[in-house]
This record gives sequence, C-alpha cells and structure tokens, in this order.
Amino acid sequence: MYEDVTDRAPCFEFYFRQVHAGPHRNFTYVIGDPVTKQAAIVDPVFELDKLFGIVERDGYRITHAF
Repeated sequence: MYEDVTDRAPCFEFYFRQVHAGPHRNFTYVIGDPVTKQAAIVDPVFELDKLFGIVERDGYRITHAF
C-alpha cells in the first residue's frame, strides 16, 4: 500500500538546461546544484565545447556525465 506524501515532500531548487546539439534532433541535459554550482551532463554526444560554454556562462562546473 502506498501513501501519497506529495504535500509533505521537500521542494528542492535545481539548475536544469536542455541543449540542442548536433545535426539531428539530439538533446543533452544538464542538471546542477545551485549551492555548489556543480552540474552533471546527461547524454553528451555532440558539440561539447558549446555545451561546456553554456554551462560555464551560467556559473556552473560540470563534474559528472551520464
């Protein structure tokens, strides 16, 4: 049996970007912690220099990749 705890769940703020990359409809996602300014990239496939530039301009540092 499951209990709905939505109203009691903590709400966390986080950094999120969806970045179009490459010649096709590919997207890379960036999820970051606004406190530590560390970020993880998900499915990085094309144009990594563009991706790193966007994330760094936003004040984050990529520390993980998935």
